[in-house]
Amino acid sequence: MSVEENKATLYRTFEEVWNKGNWSVIPEVISPDYDHGNYKGHNGYKQLVTMYRTAFPDILITIDQVIGEGQWLAYRFTAHGTFKTRFADVGPTGKIAKWSQWAFTRYKDGKVMTNLPLANILDFYQQVGVAPPVFRQEEERNKETLHRLYDEVWNKGNMSVAAELVSPEYDSYGFKGVEGYKQLVTNYRSAFPDIHYTIDQIIGEGDWLAYQITTSGTFKSKLLNIEPTGKEATWKRAFFSQYKDGKVVTAVGYMDTVEFYKQIGVPPPGYELAKKN
Repeated sequence: MSVEENKATLYRTFEEVWNKGNWSVIPEVISPDYDHGNYKGHNGYKQLVTMYRTAFPDILITIDQVIGEGQWLAYRFTAHGTFKTRFADVGPTGKIAKWSQWAFTRYKDGKVMTNLPLANILDFYQQVGVAPPVFRQEEERNKETLHRLYDEVWNKGNMSVAAELVSPEYDSYGFKGVEGYKQLVTNYRSAFPDIHYTIDQIIGEGDWLAYQITTSGTFKSKLLNIEPTGKEATWKRAFFSQYKDGKVVTAVGYMDTVEFYKQIGVPPPGYELAKKN
């Protein structure tokens, strides 16, 4: 078959199979010997297309340029569609995406034998609105660090692992470095010897985590300038924390301080506890 005939097959493949989902055309444009990794033969090609058309039901592919020589075509195309259902390891975002791709495709008797594609994967992930796997892996690593910090350092007082989880660059609310972080933990564990933290929810993006925790304990000794009351308290806090190389470098916290003072049985500075009638 000539280069021009192979080009006609290429255009027909995208227009009929990819854009319209016309499976009956596959045997006419795809070789039964088609081999593209895990996708083999007519059924394998259909499975490949189905994966994209399911994730992007309104997918539309436009061929931008094609050149050919012998059995091979090289081409680039633009695809766009709405990300509606799961694609590989990525959950749907509902975003309208547009991305580019190119491929070498080999033909035999006017039918596709194999594809050697290449895509700007970073652009694709940006278009669909999710972090690439390498960054998602980093987020999971950061979440593991967070869990270990609360499980081992805050709940158990195992200060020996702090250096594995806290950056020497740590800086938050005047507590600096690994030793500063350990001092922060010690302050709370001294005031609440039975202190226990439960992580309620975590969200990660890039090198940042946002999370909410529930804290409980018995107020046994002085915390900052607050005298102990012996009361059992439970309160919630929320944080944004940043990580570098799997270690926490800073954190910004938020808390309902009125509820905290109420729980420990102490009026906020400048106030008195309301008297019961």
